Amino acid sequence: MTIPAPDVVRAQFEAYWSGDEATARRLISDRLRFTSPQDDGISKDQFFATCFPTAEYFVQQDIVDLQELGDGRVFLRYRARRRDEPPFSNVELITVVDGEIVDIRVYFGGRDDTP
Repeated sequence: MTIPAPDVVRAQFEAYWSGDEATARRLISDRLRFTSPQDDGISKDQFFATCFPTAEYFVQQDIVDLQELGDGRVFLRYRARRRDEPPFSNVELITVVDGEIVDIRVYFGGRDDTP
């Protein structure tokens, strides 16, 4: 049975936040393509080398909105805060195929002072 796309995304978010690389690697396809304002279509190995370790810099990271858009696409907005910095929010568009994340597109947001 295939896990629903939003559940895969939530599980990967929690694995990232907790530093559980083994779980994250199971949820992310070997075909991953990761794009952000700092990364242009990097691979799964590059993602784990450069992006996954960044969770240790955050003191807070909470899902604000998680919506399935159809065809395995999931919209994720989260609010985060690094030490000694104001909170900010980012948006990700994530594609899940057969229970694995194959594409992550991150859009950096700005300062988020909402309570």
